[in-house]
Amino acid sequence: MDFHPTRRAWTTDQGARGPWEAVFRGNRRFGRGGTGRSVFPLRALVPQGVHGLLAAQKNLGYTSIVGSSCRLHDQSIHAGQASGAVAAVSLRHQVDPAGLPFQRQHLAEIWTGLLEMKAGAPLVIWPYADVDPYDQNFVAIQQLALRRLLPLKAVETSFRPDQPATSAWISAVVATVKEAGYKPPQIAVTRTEKRRNIARIVWNHIQSQPLPARKRQSKTDADGDGIPDTADPLPFTAGWKSWKRDPANDGLPDPLPAGAKVVRAINFTAKTGNTPAGFINDTGGRFNTKTGFGWQRDLTASTRLRAVDNNSLRSGFVFTRSHDVWECALPNGRYWIELSVGDADHEQFGQNVTLEGQPVHRDLTTASGFFAEKRLAVEIQDGKLTLEIGLKGSKTNTCINWLRILPNP
Repeated sequence: MDFHPTRRAWTTDQGARGPWEAVFRGNRRFGRGGTGRSVFPLRALVPQGVHGLLAAQKNLGYTSIVGSSCRLHDQSIHAGQASGAVAAVSLRHQVDPAGLPFQRQHLAEIWTGLLEMKAGAPLVIWPYADVDPYDQNFVAIQQLALRRLLPLKAVETSFRPDQPATSAWISAVVATVKEAGYKPPQIAVTRTEKRRNIARIVWNHIQSQPLPARKRQSKTDADGDGIPDTADPLPFTAGWKSWKRDPANDGLPDPLPAGAKVVRAINFTAKTGNTPAGFINDTGGRFNTKTGFGWQRDLTASTRLRAVDNNSLRSGFVFTRSHDVWECALPNGRYWIELSVGDADHEQFGQNVTLEGQPVHRDLTTASGFFAEKRLAVEIQDGKLTLEIGLKGSKTNTCINWLRILPNP
């Protein structure tokens, strides 16, 4: 994640001979909902083969004082605080830090030490960006999140504390608390109760309860999935990953309805990109009467094929930083148009897409590895489908991955 200030601005009329401050270049900014949007496992701080050593900072080298002065990230400070708490609990109980992730009581002690301090701000352990650490409900929300007692999705970094707590949301929380082995509270549902208040009620009810014991399948393989705990990123969950892509933003077309036929399917990619089954590659070339599709100007230099994803529909795209038009010969009639926008390896913000003169996306941001998929009904009256990416005067990338055309009787 590259979000640091990247240039200097002189603050007086002395220019380079006077003082300066670090400023952002172009559209870069701190935050954008991105900084701190990750969770580091405790075992990442504990070396595998060296005892008595904890990682307490990120390890980076710089050749420039300017570079290092502009790159103080919040994760650096958090890593130091976390390691301090781990060291304190290790010394208090005379246990090896390497074993703490598997000892729930000690792990909870670390969380409490970082959250329920007598002075200063609690640490943001679970990366909710919309709950202030000085909020009176902050600790309760963090404690529930860390115990996985909230209905969380893998990519959620907003708790929405002032959103009304629906009966369905409350039921999901209570069910998760019960499933985890706690005795859940009885909560009377009201239309005006907020999520923050429900979190406080639940935490006040269970915080004095003992942590439910996890049943180990064996001494070296807690979940019995055949992956030793030392190599298992999820030692208490079968399998080595929990990540599941959301079909709504996975960058792949949905399965075709029964009996549906594809009129055309275009994969926007670089010249080296593979051709997915059922698709035709568009590598940024101008409109060609033989193929019946293409761009109004040559965009072959504005293509990318990311190496981070094996699926060519997600890994490739054609992009513009201004405004470009793509056309496809199409008999007049009604159609469904499905398309995907995004980048498998980078956050892209300020994306704009227009289809048949109608806005589809305006100032759209997609996170790295996530995509915005759309399905729209259009009626063709001039023998061609017109797709526009970007806007005139724009200075941000718009990345189109693929487009699929289906009949809409």
